[in-house]
Amino acid sequence: MFNIFRRGGPMWPPFFGQPRRVAPTFLFLLLFLISCSNRSQVILTNSQGASSVFTVEVADTPQLHAKGLMFRKSLAADAGMIFIFDEETGSSFWMKNTPISLDIIFIGKDLKIIGIAKNTTPYSEVPIFSALPYRYVLELNAGAAEAGGIVAGDAVALKL
Repeated sequence: MFNIFRRGGPMWPPFFGQPRRVAPTFLFLLLFLISCSNRSQVILTNSQGASSVFTVEVADTPQLHAKGLMFRKSLAADAGMIFIFDEETGSSFWMKNTPISLDIIFIGKDLKIIGIAKNTTPYSEVPIFSALPYRYVLELNAGAAEAGGIVAGDAVALKL
C-alpha cells in the first residue's frame, strides 16, 4: 500500500520538517500554550470599584511559604506571590534575604483585605504581623497598594 505521508514521499508536508523533530517541537509548543493559559491571578477591587489585576505565583506548601520571594532582585509591576494557608493563621512574615521592598497584603477567609504592611524594608528580619488572623497573603511591589487605592476592607478575587 502506498503511504502518501511517508518521509521523503511526494506528499510529505514540507512545513513538518523531519518526522523525528515534529514530536518534540509539538510537545514544547503545547506545554508553552498550557503554561500561558493557566496563569494564576489575583484581582483587587477598591471601594470605588476600580480593579487591579496581578499575575501571581502560588505558594501553597510550607516549603514555598518559607522561600517566598527571597533572593528576587526584581518583580514585574503586575506580578506578585499569593500565599495560601490551609486554615487561618497569625504567623509573621519577614524580609530576610529579600532585596526588594514589598507591600504585604493580609487577606481573610472571606476574601477581604484585613491589613497591609506597606513599603517593607528589604533584608529586614523584623517580624511583620497582621492584627487579625488571615488565610491568604499577597506580596506585591512596594507602592502597588497605594497606586491601586487598595485599603483594608477591599475585595479580593482569586483565579488560581
